[in-house]
This record gives sequence, C-alpha cells and structure tokens, in this order.
Amino acid sequence: AIAELRKITKGNKSGDGFNAKTHGLRLPVASGKVVRYNANTAEIVGSKGANITAIYEGKVVRILVDNTNHATGMIAHGHYVSVYSHLSQIRVKEGDVVKRNQTIGTIGIGVDHKGTMSAYMQFMIVNTESNAQVDVMDCFKK
Repeated sequence: AIAELRKITKGNKSGDGFNAKTHGLRLPVASGKVVRYNANTAEIVGSKGANITAIYEGKVVRILVDNTNHATGMIAHGHYVSVYSHLSQIRVKEGDVVKRNQTIGTIGIGVDHKGTMSAYMQFMIVNTESNAQVDVMDCFKK
C-alpha cells in the first residue's frame, strides 16, 4: 500500500508545507470528538451528516468506495497523505486541489470499534517517503 501511495504522490507539491511536526489543526469532523487514538489513526465521532473537512491544503490522489457504499478519500500534502475513511458522501474527485478546512464529504453511519452503530470516521496520516508513523494526536494539539 505504501508503494502505491508513494507512486501516486511522487512529485506532488500541493500542501508540501505539511510535516510530522504540524500541529494545531482543526479536527476533520464538524463538532467532532476523538474517541480513540492508535498511533497514526484516530476514530472520530460526530453528528449524522456532519461535514468532513481537509485538515490541510493538498491534492486529492485517491477516492475509493467500498461494498457498503462508504467512501475513503486520500489527500496528499507533499509526501504525506491524510486518509478520511467511512464517509457517506464524497464531494471531491481525484485530481482536485483542496484548501485547508474545505468540505470534502460527510460522515458515515456504521458499526464503530465498540460494535455499536454511530456516526464516525477513521482518520490517519501516512508518510510515504519514510513510512514513519505520524502521531495524529500531535497534529490536533494546540
């Protein structure tokens, strides 16, 4: 998966000011709350239909839709990729350049890590250059 991400982000300059020390970013879910951090991943809950926004400027490099009709959007910030999974709607397409805090979709409803139905999304950041994990909790600290 990292090799594929490395290939699709190669030469990307959009959002290349992002790095592992970037912090003070807004959560990608309007009025959302992180319920679980796990290294480079966060599970964020919100209200049904809440907007999902890009954490930083970048280029949409991949949109995937699974068999439950939930979407995953991947935005490249230089050689970093932010991944927004479990969206019910996606409002961007591959190749779009997005601004920081631009709406990219809406939150999905599904079974969370506790096995209950809720409005939530999975968020992660991948460093495609070194494959080193980026602690997403640090990105959101003020």
